[in-house]
Amino acid sequence: MKRTGIKKQLICELSLYPNDLAVGMNGTGMLIINPPWQFDQHARAILNFLYPILKPMDAPDIAMSQAVTVKWLVGE
Repeated sequence: MKRTGIKKQLICELSLYPNDLAVGMNGTGMLIINPPWQFDQHARAILNFLYPILKPMDAPDIAMSQAVTVKWLVGE
């Protein structure tokens, strides 16, 4: 996606299990092209809110910084 030349690509991911745990699918994510202004800040707040609610009871605890990822793949 970086090589497409498209500007403003945002990655949002929520991991419910640690990356090294083989459970099939550890979480979910989206690549958003040209998100609205301040979407990254709102997405981070929403994912931080959702993590403790969606985390399965059998999942080991992981740090919020590892569970939630919101980063720009390509900026402006």
